[in-house]
Amino acid sequence: MYGPYDKNGRRFSATLYTRTLPYLEKCDREWLVYSKELDKVFCFCCKVFRKGISKGKLGDEGYSDWHHVTTRVKEHETSLDHLTNRNKWFDMHKRLNLNETIDKIQYEQFKKERDYWKQVLLRIIAVVKFLAKHNLAFRGSNEKLYDKEFDPVIKEHVLRITSDELHVHYLGHTIQNELILLIAQEIKKELIKKIKEAKYYSIILDCTLDSSHQEHMTMIVRYLKLSYNFVTVEKSFLDFVNVDDTTGKRLLILHLRS
Repeated sequence: MYGPYDKNGRRFSATLYTRTLPYLEKCDREWLVYSKELDKVFCFCCKVFRKGISKGKLGDEGYSDWHHVTTRVKEHETSLDHLTNRNKWFDMHKRLNLNETIDKIQYEQFKKERDYWKQVLLRIIAVVKFLAKHNLAFRGSNEKLYDKEFDPVIKEHVLRITSDELHVHYLGHTIQNELILLIAQEIKKELIKKIKEAKYYSIILDCTLDSSHQEHMTMIVRYLKLSYNFVTVEKSFLDFVNVDDTTGKRLLILHLRS
């Protein structure tokens, strides 16, 4: 354990952190802690559990009189305030181990709510991935929620929304677009990682017009996929790049930027 040193550079660990009981039995002063930054010792249980003004520096601002620290520690550990606070500390430690603290109910509610939102987000992400994988659009003339849900989690989620229990539901187009962007970024990172591992790859660039007559350059990469003793050629789409000039020089610049 780290601890203060005397003027001769000797650590007080033997005398300061250990208490000798009757019959020469020794025990650790677990409540005594040392701040390396402040160069002071503190009583942990008194610092945490004390009420009102502390009667000594050990339970408040800390103690750093190294000539008298051993005597002061011995006096402190037999004081009524210290014994009371130490019992509170031991009782709290015991209840924490048994998960019987006073905020157990609040923690259980928090954990239940956290797990609930985790299940909701997992389903929303699954829907986004399914539609993207099958090249399907998020179709609908409005964002009104209906009660025709087969999944029990989503059914409960919709019920909580329609009953005004929830105002943030993660079912709108904003969160959908954000999830699509985040998933796309992670997929792109994974593809780039595989391409770097392959070492050998080729880039295919092709330009096409969209419905608004905006020129787009499609970037596709072909690379080797190494799997045990098998080698296969994979082809992956990486990105669409807006093109304002279709000359070879401009396309090369856009490629290098991408």
